[in-house]
Amino acid sequence: MFERRNYEQYWQGRMEPFKIVGNVYFVGCFSASTHLIDTGDGLILIDPGYTSTLHLVVDGIYRLGFRPEQIKYIINTHWHSDHTLGTAALAHLSGAKTLLGREDVELAAKYFVPDILVKDGDTLTLGNTTISFMETPGHTKGTISFFFDTQEGDKIYRVGTFGGAAIAIAIIFIQFVSDDRVRNAEMLQKRLGLATLGMVPVQENAENDVKRNGKGAKA
Repeated sequence: MFERRNYEQYWQGRMEPFKIVGNVYFVGCFSASTHLIDTGDGLILIDPGYTSTLHLVVDGIYRLGFRPEQIKYIINTHWHSDHTLGTAALAHLSGAKTLLGREDVELAAKYFVPDILVKDGDTLTLGNTTISFMETPGHTKGTISFFFDTQEGDKIYRVGTFGGAAIAIAIIFIQFVSDDRVRNAEMLQKRLGLATLGMVPVQENAENDVKRNGKGAKA
């Protein structure tokens, strides 16, 4: 688990980009995780984060040998600003299409307008990667989680992420936090494979993704 740190500015929480497993990379910072999937036919980026840390994400992409214009899709796991403030700017820079859970579109409107609304059972295929989506309300009403396979050597790993694991601190969320979040967490636990992606390093264990998943190596 990360040691909790205090920064005056989010961009001060810089982290080195690294490979997690297979075609999955971390390019985020301490305040919010950003993951990159290299499909062989373009990149898929998960949660751009804050506008004030977007330069760190872009730098991380370059440092791993990729370019922003290779990004074809930007997946937003939920509407909260720490994951979506940078979405519009990165979409403009890269030309990528943006995705968001259908139940979060109204609240996300102040940050960006998604090109694709995701619902339960939807899939997204690009290159060698097919992502399967699930609606998992709890952190927000429209939180989405997803799963895909990646290959490391001769082994296939099932990768998954719970789109919002932290409890939303707001009275309006209490009911579906207590019901949906717990139920979805249990359901996801049964479906998650070896490799799991954290959303917020300070709250979760993204710094040790590479150790937990067993096959990652810093790129």
